[in-house]
Amino acid sequence: MTLFHEFKHLIDDPLAEDLYPTSPKPAGELERQRRIERICDYFAAQALMPKLWLKHDVRNGLRDSRALARRYGVSYSAMKTQLEELGLGSQTREAGR
Repeated sequence: MTLFHEFKHLIDDPLAEDLYPTSPKPAGELERQRRIERICDYFAAQALMPKLWLKHDVRNGLRDSRALARRYGVSYSAMKTQLEELGLGSQTREAGR
């Protein structure tokens, strides 16, 4: 995850000012930095846990979130976040539950 996250920073860096303008609000720069980090996290998640692949696995019976995390080589936390983002959280479970 970290490698893809940082790769997204490298991709965007030459155009960062245009891609992610700072809001004129008092906390504009902080909001901008948070937005950039969320986008980089999203990029990494999509690269490592593509929506179509995850949906296919869940629909074909692989519903243990820890097993899915191992399958995709990501942390359990990253997998849980991705499953929730894709609306698959209710269709999965933790091992032993």
